[in-house]
Amino acid sequence: MNSEKNAFDDETISKAKSVTKSYVQNNYKEVQSIELTEPYINPMGAMTIDGEAFEKTTYYSVHYVVTSCL
Repeated sequence: MNSEKNAFDDETISKAKSVTKSYVQNNYKEVQSIELTEPYINPMGAMTIDGEAFEKTTYYSVHYVVTSCL
């Protein structure tokens, strides 16, 4: 981790986003697109990524706490 503003390096962010996208794709049917925010540290100290997933007619709000990819 670096500073509070940029708490994670590029490799860590890439891995976390990859795991988050994989989770959504494997747990929601027919996901057409996934948009993710930059990771941040939640109040409990864990890396968290928010985002949106879209199916044909359904929108999902994604809130993923990354615990095992790093």
